[in-house]
Amino acid sequence: MKAHRLGDHGPEISDIGLGCMAFSGTYGTAEERESIATIHEALEAGISLIDTGDFYGVGHNEMLLREALKNGRRDRVFIQVKFGAQVDPSGAFIGFDSRPNVIRTALAYTLRGYHVCMRRESACSTGNGIRGANFPETDTRRGVSVQLPLYQ
Repeated sequence: MKAHRLGDHGPEISDIGLGCMAFSGTYGTAEERESIATIHEALEAGISLIDTGDFYGVGHNEMLLREALKNGRRDRVFIQVKFGAQVDPSGAFIGFDSRPNVIRTALAYTLRGYHVCMRRESACSTGNGIRGANFPETDTRRGVSVQLPLYQ
């Protein structure tokens, strides 16, 4: 699998990524075991970039990924998380929100969901919230990327 480095000092990631939107019922019923098996197969094929969104399946996608990446697999991937889309409890789209407090909240929940610790905060995200406007670097071999919404 071909790979490239993000920036001058970032992680090396595969040129091909795995999009996970369909694993949370976006296009119809999704089988959890099959979704996890697909993620494992992608890792075995050398894919190290996983794309998700905190709103896929109203958070289900991140919980599915956390389950699939247990047992040392988390350190093998770079997770790209889109956020800012607002959905109601049924999953219906209701708008975008990219206010600074919403961004900090989305990042805190995402990092907490993946059990990522933050260097600049000197505390694991499973405990304290995020302070300040800067996004923290992660304390893992692989990171979590945060993308701003495409539309506002």
